[in-house]
Amino acid sequence: MNELILQAAQKLAQGEVVALPTETVYGLAADASNPSAVAQIFALKNRPKNHPLIAHISPDADITHWIDESRMSADIWCMTRALMAAFFPGPLTLVLPKHPNIDGQLTGGKDTIALRAPNHALFQDVLRELARLKNTKHVALAASSANLHGQDSPTKAEQVEKNFGDIFRIDGGESVIGVASTIVDLTSGVPMVSRTGHITLNDIERVLNESASHPQN
Repeated sequence: MNELILQAAQKLAQGEVVALPTETVYGLAADASNPSAVAQIFALKNRPKNHPLIAHISPDADITHWIDESRMSADIWCMTRALMAAFFPGPLTLVLPKHPNIDGQLTGGKDTIALRAPNHALFQDVLRELARLKNTKHVALAASSANLHGQDSPTKAEQVEKNFGDIFRIDGGESVIGVASTIVDLTSGVPMVSRTGHITLNDIERVLNESASHPQN
């Protein structure tokens, strides 16, 4: 095993924040089940506490651990499965009803949760090693781009170093996409694209075979 992957997983299990590459941008990551670790991301970035973080999961993760199935209609489930089949792993984030057991620190105090499965081997390797260390399959990394709030998102490890000095990081080369993930909110039963990235509004509508709304529309 890559020694850096083991070190990253150990630090995450101990409640530390590490910087990891994804296919979109580099992110500051912490164990999503550890509220004090999650709080460190907000502090490091000077990020408003009511801005949710994305929970990054494995492509084969059981999302029912993170979502509230009692608030998932048949239509929401249908859209969720279709978009996951089309774009997980990849640069798509889905906003769904939050499971009551998930701490609000991760979700910015909201009753929704944002889920994404990054398409980056190193990130997924860290997730798998963290799951092994914690002896649970229900693992996610809370993460946000590795920049101060409001600044440009880094696509290279050296940019992370410039932003946060000697924070532990894994250099995975330059991010191949370079823009943050597209975010689709499904909680109302009508797909709403709240942030557009590499995956476009047209891509979402093609998969769902229905119109999606956009805040700018």
